[in-house]
Amino acid sequence: MWGITKRRFWIAALLATVSLPTACCVRGKIRFTINQRKVKAAQLKYSEVLKPGTSRRDVEHYLKAQGTAFGQRWPGADVHSKAFAILVKVADEDVPWYCSAWPDYIAIEFAPTKPAQTSFLRSQADSDMVTQILVTSNGEGCL
Repeated sequence: MWGITKRRFWIAALLATVSLPTACCVRGKIRFTINQRKVKAAQLKYSEVLKPGTSRRDVEHYLKAQGTAFGQRWPGADVHSKAFAILVKVADEDVPWYCSAWPDYIAIEFAPTKPAQTSFLRSQADSDMVTQILVTSNGEGCL
């Protein structure tokens, strides 16, 4: 009798050992796929509504009317030909151990309609025009 019970125990232990990592891997792939669909749907939505040439003022009014939180991002090295981008958080990636968050954003990029000032803190003109809508993501609170 004890022999059958031992055999069942070891079979159950073996199945658990094999199936647990597989289940975790499948869960991660499903989460990744769902996340990618959310990001693509958001990019499509904003691309359909906020066409190139839309003013910054109209973009901000649209986002506020939708109740969407947004921030801004420095244009990087290309400060003279680009204005601050508007960022809208749309999803979160799985977080690596060295970061506290890894969000996905829709970046709405603008071309300035007024010449850049000499200061690195260029003022944002309501008349800046949308040039493109991109997906971006980066770690936050990383070591």
